Amino acid sequence: FGAYFGLACAWVLGKPSSEPDMGQIPDIFSLIGTLFLWIYWPSFVAGAMGADSAGQEKAIVNTILALTSGTITAFFGSSFFNEKGKFRPVDIQNATLAGGVAIGCVANLSLTPAGALFLGVVASAVSVVGYYYIQPWIEENWLVHDTCGVHNLHAMPSLVGALASIFVALNNADIDKATYDGTKYNSESQWWRQLCGMLVILVFSIGTGLLTGWICKYAAPAFDEGNVKNYHDNESWETADDYGK
Repeated sequence: FGAYFGLACAWVLGKPSSEPDMGQIPDIFSLIGTLFLWIYWPSFVAGAMGADSAGQEKAIVNTILALTSGTITAFFGSSFFNEKGKFRPVDIQNATLAGGVAIGCVANLSLTPAGALFLGVVASAVSVVGYYYIQPWIEENWLVHDTCGVHNLHAMPSLVGALASIFVALNNADIDKATYDGTKYNSESQWWRQLCGMLVILVFSIGTGLLTGWICKYAAPAFDEGNVKNYHDNESWETADDYGK
């Protein structure tokens, strides 16, 4: 939801006329953030489950498996698509987490280890391809300025997970009914509910994103000037003395 909401909003606001000149922080340094996210991601996915429950244990294991296969795929894909055969920090920062994004819909369900590994591979591969090919194409043809690549890490992998939830619900309704005593995924019609839920979220997120972008653009005309300065934090927020240095 957040990814497509932001992308729709960014499409209405348009691309800035120039890139910001705010100093540089080495990309390698920011990998520490990815490391912390990787470590804590299983708790993001399984935290809502009952403590020491079978569902929580299953969610943690499946998330770790998806993150592991996604990490391997991210390193392989980053080097494979690079003309020099080197790793790109943007891929390692983001695609290594794509498996954790995708597994969120099905982590606590009857998913085999092979299924969790496969889901991590697919999500990470989609993310790497997104950074190499899809994001430049969208920026050039749709004029969407995706500053942090949310389409590649959050949007597309989440769709992979949503589609996976449809197939898992379709194939494992009886198994999950027995596992959860008829409380979750216990209906043969659950698969189309997952499908409808995905479509409703897409329509609602994109629609409200377009509306929000329109309000920002015309209610706050400064964004309409295309001046990158208007996107700086210090234009609207109190910032530290060394901001931008």
